[in-house]
Amino acid sequence: MKNRTFRWIIHILFFAAVLSPLSWWRFITIAQNVFCLSAFGTGDLALCLVLSLLPMVFFFLGLLLQRKTGPVWGSALACVCFLLAVAAWSYTMADQWGSWQSARLLGSITRQQEVRLKVMSVVGLVSGLLPILSQIPGYFRKK
Repeated sequence: MKNRTFRWIIHILFFAAVLSPLSWWRFITIAQNVFCLSAFGTGDLALCLVLSLLPMVFFFLGLLLQRKTGPVWGSALACVCFLLAVAAWSYTMADQWGSWQSARLLGSITRQQEVRLKVMSVVGLVSGLLPILSQIPGYFRKK
């Protein structure tokens, strides 16, 4: 019974990876174009940070619990969600990074708002990339 409960908890922790692409979606709906960039405030930054970092923490917690119960399917599906988030954040950074700087130079946004946008995009990218990269050593170890 205890083993079964742990497996359900691990599945739920891995399923939280769905929040990672949702973080990007929330970010992009607020900061969708140069004219709306100033609407991305501290509260939005905090929400996006939680939506990005929480799935990563849950993923590593799931891996830790998985050591006690044995292999559980779900980490691969979680990595797919993280991969989608990484692709989305990469595209956003490549597409918008220069626009954010231009908007600041034109006076549309302040330096603080530009930093918020850049910090969120970097944190979103890294928090999606770390779980994926953590699976590479285990893959090669099994071979």
